[in-house]
Amino acid sequence: MEEVYICELCQLAYEPEEMNGVRKLKEFKGYTVDLRVQQFRKIIYGKTFGERLEFIQFNSPKGKTLLAQMHWKVAVECDNCNAENPRDATECKDCRRRLN
Repeated sequence: MEEVYICELCQLAYEPEEMNGVRKLKEFKGYTVDLRVQQFRKIIYGKTFGERLEFIQFNSPKGKTLLAQMHWKVAVECDNCNAENPRDATECKDCRRRLN
């Protein structure tokens, strides 16, 4: 399986949070993001078939699309002050923190 490059901003934004000694994975668009195994996961509930799990590898076409959307979100929203910035901005217009 080929590894997919994940930028530092995305790694920082979606790395697991430590809560009482337990690492909680973050979510994006209803999917749990697991950077370690490079996978998106989702539980889908249905009346007919019950629960089923959906696994999307980062290197699959759908996974690459989700990663691009994740990156776009990180790139335009400052993680310091949550101000929205143009995609081509190099620093936040409000706090002047470097975005890329």
